[in-house]
Parts: sequence; structure tokens; C-alpha cells
Amino acid sequence: MSKIIVTAVGVSGSGKSNAYGAIMELLKVRRRDSYYLTACGATPEERIRNSGIINRYADINQGFVSTGTMITTEFPFAFGGHFRPDVPTYPLLDMPLIDYPGGVLKTMLGEGSEESSRLLHRIMDTDVLLLFADANILSEEGGVEPARQKIALEINTIFEILSTERDTAFVSKPRTVLLLLTKCDSGLIPQELKDNHFHGLVNRALQVFDPTVRFCINQPGWKIAVVPTSTCGDGNSNSWRDEGGIYHSEMTAPPQPYGFDLAILYG
Repeated sequence: MSKIIVTAVGVSGSGKSNAYGAIMELLKVRRRDSYYLTACGATPEERIRNSGIINRYADINQGFVSTGTMITTEFPFAFGGHFRPDVPTYPLLDMPLIDYPGGVLKTMLGEGSEESSRLLHRIMDTDVLLLFADANILSEEGGVEPARQKIALEINTIFEILSTERDTAFVSKPRTVLLLLTKCDSGLIPQELKDNHFHGLVNRALQVFDPTVRFCINQPGWKIAVVPTSTCGDGNSNSWRDEGGIYHSEMTAPPQPYGFDLAILYG
């Protein structure tokens, strides 16, 4: 295996762009007996150039949290690890991650576009699919259905359609699906949903994404996991909701992200 295809999907503002900064923060240190991420490339020049690309877009140490991306961005990662003194430590395989604008999902279920077509084909080819869900929206008092309409409608629909296609290429390929609950550090989330390792929040996510979850569970060779995550870390951000119902967040201390490294390793 020389490459693992990883695709991130989520509505606009769900935390995809910031996730890559958190992933780098958690997996950039090359410690003994540990895994790490670095820039991929066939030559030193290409790896240096790709490192610059990653650093420009995946920086969570700027004192703010991005509200989303408007362009498709590729993060040219490679995955490596230190195991034993006699095992090489160069990258084991390429693992590029692509950040798609959240609006592409709505376009896919509407008039369609060249970009939404590329995303659909990438979903069908992917080995690891990262589904992003804003924990703030999952925890709203309205319950399951309003949250489903806001963050899961397009994803559930895509899975329902692909699962009924006569072409079995999508369902026959073993895949790993990770439902990443972002912004779990938010002070707006009720404590009862955070208790016991976010047990209540995880259950809420399983209900909101129920069609997708059930589909993944029933496919031989498929695996699905739910992972609470945070770019900032508990106590390191201030979150609020404006009059239009849009959530905002700003860092108040150096970031201490969690969860994203577990997602990558599991994938």
C-alpha cells in the first residue's frame, strides 16, 4: 500500500479547515515509538514545497478560528512512524487530505457543478471518509430533527442514494468512516452532554446521522467510529451565538487540540 485516500465532508463552518491545523499540531512531533505526519513528495525539493503549503493553511496558532473555506485545498501529507532501530523511519505511505468548501454539498443536491461531481467521485474512491459535525448544533435544544436538517441532510442523502445504486463498487470496497464531533470544547454545550466522555453528545450524533450510521454498520468490511474533537482544547476558547444563529469562536489561550490524532490513526 503506497497511498490512503482520505476525504473530509461537512457543511460550511463545521470545522474542516481548522481540523488540519489540529492534526498537524498533534502528529508533527517525531518521537520514538510514535506515528507522525510530514509533507509528501518524491524529492527533497517537492517535500519542502509541500511543507510550505501545509504550514500556510494548517496554522491554528494565529489566535483565531477560521469560519470556513471558499476554495478546495489539498494538504499533501505523508504518514510515517518510528518502531524499532532497524526499521526505516521515512514516510510509510502518502495520505493526502482534501478540504472541500461546505457549500459543495448543497450544490450536489441542487443544480450540481464540476466541483460537486469531483467530490462525489472522490467519496466513491476514498478509503477513509471523515464526516464533520458541529457539536454546538448537535447540542441545541431543538433536538434531533433540526440538527439533522442543518448538518446531516446532505450526507445522509448521499449515502442513501449510493447504497441503492445498481453499481456495487461503492458498497463492495472496505472503508472506514469517522464521524468527527468538532468544537467539543464549546461552553455552549450542556454539561450533561459532555459527561462520561461526551456520551450524550455521541448518542445525539448517532441519531442525527442515523441513516449513514446504519448503512456503515451493515456493510461487510466497513468500520465506523464517533470521535469527539476540539481544535482549541477545553478552556482555551470563547464561543458565542449571534442573533442570526451563527456560532463563533475565538482562542483565548494556546491551542491544545484533541481527538484528531485518534481519528487519523484509526483511519
